[in-house]
Amino acid sequence: MNRFGHSILSTVLCLFAIAVAASSARAQELDTEETIPNRYVKDYVFLSAIPLEVQYGETKDLLETKTIGFGVKYAHRLESEWVVGLGFKRKPMIAKDNDRPISLLNFSTQTQKIFRLYHPLYLLLGTEISFVMPAQKSSPPFVKDPDFATEVAAGINASLWWLTSRKGAVELHLSRWKGTKTNKLQGLEVSVGYGIGF
Repeated sequence: MNRFGHSILSTVLCLFAIAVAASSARAQELDTEETIPNRYVKDYVFLSAIPLEVQYGETKDLLETKTIGFGVKYAHRLESEWVVGLGFKRKPMIAKDNDRPISLLNFSTQTQKIFRLYHPLYLLLGTEISFVMPAQKSSPPFVKDPDFATEVAAGINASLWWLTSRKGAVELHLSRWKGTKTNKLQGLEVSVGYGIGF
C-alpha cells in the first residue's frame, strides 16, 4: 500500500509514464504531424462496461461489487492535444451490512491530454470531477440511500485509445477517484468501451 492506495495503481502509473517518455522520444519525427490527424472526427459517444471496481479505505468495509456496471460518455477533442468529456456511470454495489443493493450514480466531467504513442494508438492522461449519488435503485426517480451522503469526487485517469477508423475508437480507461466529503466512497475503476464518432 502507498499514498495512492495500492501498489498496482503505482505500477500502472509508472508504465504510463514510461509510455509517455517513449512517445516524447519520437517528438521530432512527429513535428509535422497532428497528434490525431485532422481527418479524424472530433466528437465521440462512448458506451462502456465497467468489469472492475476496486474499493479502498472505508469503502472496502461498506460496499462490494457484484456485477458489471455501465457508462456513457460524450468526448470532444479540442484542436489536437486535449479531450474534454461529460459522462454518466451506473455502478451496482451491495451494502455489506445487510446485503441490500445500492447503485453509485456518477455524473462526471473529464479533461485529458493526448499523447501519440504510435498511430492509431494514443495515450490520454488527465483529471476528473464527479458528482456521486448512492441511490437505492438505478432507475428514475432516483432515491438517495440514507446511509451514504452524495459526494463530489476528484480523481486522476488514464485511457488508451485505439482508433479503428476515422469514426470509431476502442477505449481502455483507468480511474482512481475519491469523495471529498468522507472516506466512504472511493475506488479504482477499469472500463472498456467503444466510441462512435460524428
